[in-house]
Amino acid sequence: MATLQDIQFHYDTGNDLFTLFLDHEHKMYSCAVWQDCNTLEAAQAKKLDRIATFAKVKPGDRVLDVGCGWGGMLLYLLDKFKVKKPTGLTLSQEQFNFIKSLDIAEIDIKICSWSDFHESKAFDAIVSIGAFEHFASLDNKANETHIDVYRDFFECCRNLSRKGSSLGLQTIVLNRVPSNLRELRDAKYLLEKVFPGSSLPTIEEIKVSMSNLYRVEKMLTIGQDYAKTLSEWKTRLCNNENIIVERYGRELYEHYLMYFDSARRNFED
Repeated sequence: MATLQDIQFHYDTGNDLFTLFLDHEHKMYSCAVWQDCNTLEAAQAKKLDRIATFAKVKPGDRVLDVGCGWGGMLLYLLDKFKVKKPTGLTLSQEQFNFIKSLDIAEIDIKICSWSDFHESKAFDAIVSIGAFEHFASLDNKANETHIDVYRDFFECCRNLSRKGSSLGLQTIVLNRVPSNLRELRDAKYLLEKVFPGSSLPTIEEIKVSMSNLYRVEKMLTIGQDYAKTLSEWKTRLCNNENIIVERYGRELYEHYLMYFDSARRNFED
């Protein structure tokens, strides 16, 4: 499992950096849904609505967001679904500070892993967007304990939820191993230089780990949407090149260019 240090290595670079390439309204750092959308802001809102719908969120519900980022889903749930004091979990100090700075009493934000989180009152729904990839490390895969980690997550969600509640989950999945040197280099760069402590699950691994805990009611593949999302992030990054280089240095700017290009190629293939 990715450690606190692994998460903060990437996500605590600086909130100002992420605001320069993420969507302006929700600051979502995961794949947008571009169907019938022309802007990143609209596509991210569509994604949030879809995940909340998958989780069957209703007005007045208590909702938990595992890996809540900068609080985009928490705010969306309050505004669009009229939920009751949504709870967000993050391991990023910067994300925690950002959400706290919003000073919204209805949001409950905690620096806490799902594995360490305890709540006496059951949630009506749980969502998790782009966090599942961090749950099992390459070491877990090498030791063949990754399925146990995934199952622990689904068991945790069940234990935190009322009977019959749903989970809305979005994650990147591995559908094949790298087939050439370029793909191998891209994968190595992403796992070592961008997201240390992380690894990608397969669809089969997710299904096995959730057996007898959750039933798959709907599953969608949106890989090409991620390629478009990454392209939009890169465009916005390039538009802010001077600001980023001045604040963070040329090396970090070039790192993000390499990161976005490597990730985009994986989704386009």
